[in-house]
Amino acid sequence: MNKSLYLALILLIVTSVNTFAQTIELKTILDATKTCDTPSKFSEFITPYGFCFNEKKVMPTFTYYTHFKCGLTDIGQKEIRVNFSLSNDGSLNSSFLTRNNDMVSSFEKELTKYHFKETQQNVDLSRKNAKWFISENYPEILILWEYNMDENNKKVWHIGFIWNTPEN
Repeated sequence: MNKSLYLALILLIVTSVNTFAQTIELKTILDATKTCDTPSKFSEFITPYGFCFNEKKVMPTFTYYTHFKCGLTDIGQKEIRVNFSLSNDGSLNSSFLTRNNDMVSSFEKELTKYHFKETQQNVDLSRKNAKWFISENYPEILILWEYNMDENNKKVWHIGFIWNTPEN
């Protein structure tokens, strides 16, 4: 087989895998919380959605693991970064980071679909531009919904999921 035919075949396979990858949704992380208690389990869980592990970053109170669509390293205007983090207190977190307003609108519809309601109990009310959500259907999960402004004064949405929080 000549090299150009071989390269074309590889490109077709990679394109097909990305084309047929499942769409990541809010429900994806809700499902992940049932089985993902380690970074490797989380990475394995989101691989079918076309995401690849990118970076491990150790912070003072938690360690997080970033994932981008395979081949990317930035969210740009339309993509999403998915994080998994382990807090020093043992709680598990995941989050979406995106500038994609259409994607955020879709996630917002899912909040309603899964009966998430805004709460102000037991949450950090000092966070600017943030709302917190709980659902009787997912009592073990708290969702943080906020936006920040990037260096170009454009919205960056951060949707965080907190689960498996140890009792004080």
